[in-house]
Amino acid sequence: MASKPEGITMEKTNVQRDSGEQQKEEEEEKQKEEEEEEQQQQEEDADSSPTKPLVSGTMTKVIKVAAPVLVGVGAVVATPVVIGALGFGTAGIAAGSLAAKLMSLAATSGIGMSVISTCQSIGALAALSVSQAVAVGGTMTAATAGIGKFVGWLRKK
Repeated sequence: MASKPEGITMEKTNVQRDSGEQQKEEEEEKQKEEEEEEQQQQEEDADSSPTKPLVSGTMTKVIKVAAPVLVGVGAVVATPVVIGALGFGTAGIAAGSLAAKLMSLAATSGIGMSVISTCQSIGALAALSVSQAVAVGGTMTAATAGIGKFVGWLRKK
């Protein structure tokens, strides 16, 4: 009779082990599901991350071509306005202006007189002809590109 209760307890412990294994399996399944959800969430976050380009490859190429053109056009349009604001006008260099100070500095140092005379020529014309506009725009675009290259070179160092 002692063996029956042992058998019964053995069966109970086997049932308990089976239910314990089921619980472990259920917990493992839940953990796997949670990991899969986290992975999906991370993938979704990666898709919307700021490292993903906002524009396509073709649009990037268009921007690379259009940006220098816009800078050149902007330089042509803005040059007479900026030159006039500096003090280079149709009547000459305005007294007390930045242009007058630049001219004085260029005259005493001997450096930059050609820049001053070019600015005075542009200011005296008040409006650029097409050839002058192209020349000034090209010069400004080249200067902008040179500055950009220099800044890029500095950032690498």
